[in-house]
Amino acid sequence: MKTGVEMTTEQTPRVPELRRRRVDLPNLISLFRYLGATGFAIASLAPSHHFISAAILALLIFTYLSDVLDGYLARRAAGRIAPEGRVIDSAADSYTFIVVFLALLRLDATSEGVLLGIIAARSIFDLTRLIALSRGHEYAAPTSLTKAKGLVYALSSIALYAGFAVPGLSWMVAGPMPALINVAIIAFTILAAGSFLRSHGHHLAHAIFRQTP
Repeated sequence: MKTGVEMTTEQTPRVPELRRRRVDLPNLISLFRYLGATGFAIASLAPSHHFISAAILALLIFTYLSDVLDGYLARRAAGRIAPEGRVIDSAADSYTFIVVFLALLRLDATSEGVLLGIIAARSIFDLTRLIALSRGHEYAAPTSLTKAKGLVYALSSIALYAGFAVPGLSWMVAGPMPALINVAIIAFTILAAGSFLRSHGHHLAHAIFRQTP
């Protein structure tokens, strides 16, 4: 027969040991990109000025560099198995690129077609990855072209903002440069989406075309 002390001990829920928890720095840095991209979009509404525009450009560059930093730290972390970190990173990339190019659209530095292409491609990447994880498969890793596409997005958006908004850097978008940059964005978006679907499109197809019993 159990004593009252024993019954009380068993019925008392255990308090989680919070002391063993620690901040996941790569995920925290990934989440910073939400703030960085939002801050860039809001700040880009400010009137063009040497100091303000240069500070906004620095914020954009730092936001992109944080993507490199979180990946580096995630690879360096010994024994780190955090699939949710990849999901957070991918979602942060999607949010950052869409918000940044939306701000560039307001500056007439890009077009609606470019923005819609980016939204479509990022939707394909994120939906395919979520479907793969929901089916118990591993995270759908980026291809070499999707990695190159991210670099093109970053460098292009930096050049477009600098040329259109920062006094003294208008030479970066002189002549046909804006059109060439936007064509490069569209081309890499199409190539990256095609490459990704060739490698992981079966997950998306499984969700659309189900086998009949």
